[in-house]
Amino acid sequence: MSGIFGILNLDEKPVPRADLDTMRRAMDYWGPHGSALWQDGGIGLGHLLLRNTPESLYDSQPLRHPPSGVVLTAHARLDNREELWPVITNEAPALLEGIASQKTLAMTSDSELILHAYLHWGEECVHHLLGDWAFALWDSRKRKIFLARDHFGISSLYYYRGAGFLAFASSIKGLLALPQILQRPNLLRVAQVLTVWPGDGVQTAYEGIQQLPNAHTLRVKSGQIETRRYWDPADTPPLRFASDDEYVEAFLEIYTEAVRCRLRLPSPGGRGVGATLSSGLDSGSVCALAARELHSSGERLTTFSSIPIYPTDGLTRKNWYGDESSLVEVNRAFIPNLDVEYIRAENFGPLAGIVRDLEIHDSPLHAAGNMFWICDLLEIAQRQGLDVLLTGQVGNGTVSWAGDLENYLPLLLTGRWKELRQKSRYNLSLYRTMRSHFLRPLVQPIRNRFTRLRQVGKVPWADYAAIHPNFARSLDLKNQMRTAGHDPFFSPSSGGRQAQLYLHRINSTQVGTIWAEIGTAYSLEVRDPTMDKRLVEFCLAIPQEQYRLNGQDRALIRRAMVGLLPDEVRLNTRRGRQAADIGHRLLAELPQVQALLAQ
Repeated sequence: MSGIFGILNLDEKPVPRADLDTMRRAMDYWGPHGSALWQDGGIGLGHLLLRNTPESLYDSQPLRHPPSGVVLTAHARLDNREELWPVITNEAPALLEGIASQKTLAMTSDSELILHAYLHWGEECVHHLLGDWAFALWDSRKRKIFLARDHFGISSLYYYRGAGFLAFASSIKGLLALPQILQRPNLLRVAQVLTVWPGDGVQTAYEGIQQLPNAHTLRVKSGQIETRRYWDPADTPPLRFASDDEYVEAFLEIYTEAVRCRLRLPSPGGRGVGATLSSGLDSGSVCALAARELHSSGERLTTFSSIPIYPTDGLTRKNWYGDESSLVEVNRAFIPNLDVEYIRAENFGPLAGIVRDLEIHDSPLHAAGNMFWICDLLEIAQRQGLDVLLTGQVGNGTVSWAGDLENYLPLLLTGRWKELRQKSRYNLSLYRTMRSHFLRPLVQPIRNRFTRLRQVGKVPWADYAAIHPNFARSLDLKNQMRTAGHDPFFSPSSGGRQAQLYLHRINSTQVGTIWAEIGTAYSLEVRDPTMDKRLVEFCLAIPQEQYRLNGQDRALIRRAMVGLLPDEVRLNTRRGRQAADIGHRLLAELPQVQALLAQ
């Protein structure tokens, strides 16, 4: 993904060229295919180019539109180009003046489409852009800068409001490079990472440096900064079909399109697409659909699977396993154009993974213990010259959602018998229905309260967090959690909102930002079909019963993958554990671990 950066002086004093150059140098690896600056008095914009689609061959930014006085810098891959083009060309042909008057869609970059969309819809253009994107736009006539980030994709955008200026960048590195930005740690954010507290998706590990969350815009006009949320998946209206089969058909159509539109490669010179593959349903379904799309043109899909190098017997919970290679091999045998490369990370230890993690993100991150195999995977993908890596990171909250355990008591007490019968038919037995939908909603709140009572006088994170007690006390962390509404017990809910809570957690932990930065560090673009806005909305809109049909968990994806995934994988109910042998790996480098802890 390309990189963007810029500075706005609120007093309109000229932006020093040296500051823009400093930001560019700090982020130079974001632009393997070139970089450029634009400056006009108190505003300066920069762009670092990574060609990631056929249309990016025609991209040249920052993009200027002299008739309107609008200048744009963007990193973007739009997935609804065909929808945007006729709207712009037919409804507002005058907008093409100056930059695309004689172009076809194939010759028009995604950045040009974003600029046209802004000229046509103004700030409401964000509702019409699908894909992974973030942009900054200077509107000289209105004397405002407008920043925006996609609905739910893989992108990144940070900003800093200083004394008389605003600076922004795709990477924290671009901001830390500026001498006027002091590097002070945000200790609360560090504590949040240590205690698995997602936070608000805005704070970073540095005081003053904030992230623009997904589905948000930022506008600076007349010295005033205003952020706005423009989309919330919780507002998705319900969707109902006449039969169970219609849900599967509609789901598979949307999911297939989410995968298909993420297979665009630079041309000519496109080097290929790869994908992560475990034994699960998320990455497995992404690979199955991608392989089917590529098979029609005689292409193969390269997949990467992490496996342990030490025995994992006894290292996982019941119904979990540490070596997923047996089911990966079943996938390989079933899908004709699938190539599998196993990632052993024999020469890339956990400590090296954490060091590399900090080099890339400049911040501590949750689950850093997985970085050793992720970085090894990406290094191999880079050596193979891949342009794109597909993942399925958010599948647990979308395509393979297990279904909320809804409370049927209100239906019973209010005499809504028809609705109760409709919901109950999806469960395997009367016993399971009574246990899950009548008894559990009564018992769960009592159990949650009992758990809290047992922890009176103790810190709730003691069993799972490595935070130093004195550090936690210095921040009054327990009260901060309570004030913010964070539940440190992670108590199960019976309110039927688990999918939305999961997606909120994903947003707050900045999954899209993390993968955007990781991919860029290895000169490729990470794309996740399970984060597609259309797919997210569909999965939230349909009845929860579709995820539990006939008492089967993850029922929607299991039905949709008939014939696409082997039954051993499609119907598997056990779970693979990432980095299951990390204990053995740490023991293998024990002297380095001890030295680091001592330091």
